Amino acid sequence: ATLNHADLAGADLNGANLTDAHLQGAQLSKADLTGANLTEANLTGANLTAARLHKVVLLNADLRGGTLTQADLTRANLTKADLTQADLREANLSDATLDRAGCRHATVAGANLRGANLRDADLERADLSGADLVNAVLFKANCRGTNFQGAKSLTEAQLAKVATLLEAQLDSEIREQLAKAHPGLLEQP
Repeated sequence: ATLNHADLAGADLNGANLTDAHLQGAQLSKADLTGANLTEANLTGANLTAARLHKVVLLNADLRGGTLTQADLTRANLTKADLTQADLREANLSDATLDRAGCRHATVAGANLRGANLRDADLERADLSGADLVNAVLFKANCRGTNFQGAKSLTEAQLAKVATLLEAQLDSEIREQLAKAHPGLLEQP
């Protein structure tokens, strides 16, 4: 389906099959996409502010520059999704899968990432300040230049498993713990 720049604000697309859909610049704020399949969909620059995306499948989806502020992405599958420069401020990504997702320069400040899987995700220069990271999996994530300042429940054990923290912005207490226990993470490889 080609729906570039379509106004679907508030639309009920619950369970819709939008695989390979072209939704560039589409207005989807407050739309209900619960359980929808958006595998390989192009949502570049789309507005999904406060959209309901619970259990949505966004496998390999292109969300570059998209606005997903306050969106509900609980248990969403964003495996290999491209979220470069996306705005996910205060989004709910609890128990979401962002395995190998590209999140360079994404703004995820204040978001709920409780139990989220960010395994092998590219978080280079992403802003996760104030995000809730209880039980979030960061195994082998690229966290070069990532802003973790004020992140809630972020532990040394979580960060010890990332690929790098070179140039990352960390609260002083956790930076000191990492410098002692895992100095290589903070240095040039």
